[in-house]
Amino acid sequence: EKVSRFSTMVSKKLNLDWDDFERKRQDLHQNPELGFQEFRTRQKMIENIISYGAYESSIQTMAITGFIYDVRGTRAAAEGEETLTIALRADMDALPMDELNDDLPYKSKTEGQAHACGHDGHTICLLATAKFLLENRDKFSEKHT
Repeated sequence: EKVSRFSTMVSKKLNLDWDDFERKRQDLHQNPELGFQEFRTRQKMIENIISYGAYESSIQTMAITGFIYDVRGTRAAAEGEETLTIALRADMDALPMDELNDDLPYKSKTEGQAHACGHDGHTICLLATAKFLLENRDKFSEKHT
């Protein structure tokens, strides 16, 4: 009950559709992939951030199945204004074990692989953060190189 009220408050404040993110998390939970095998997960995450306004040409592959995307602000920096860089990351891999929650409606479909570690949740939290940043990039200044 408390978690539900909190997530509703946060999703309204950040203009996020929490139900959509919950469906995405459940999809990841049902389709776990072991480390360096997260090709489907990677593709799903990239498709989502592109739909939120990320530039596909700016997505860089990292460590075979990982990726990096640099969200750049679009507001011009004031003279002498310092710009801020924040790095965020999430693990996407599952564990080599069977799902033990037999009654879970979104139980792992892959025998011997499960998101018993919470990485599906970490990944979706990072995706929600990316959506928020991409939709609000006009509120932070561009980085000067």
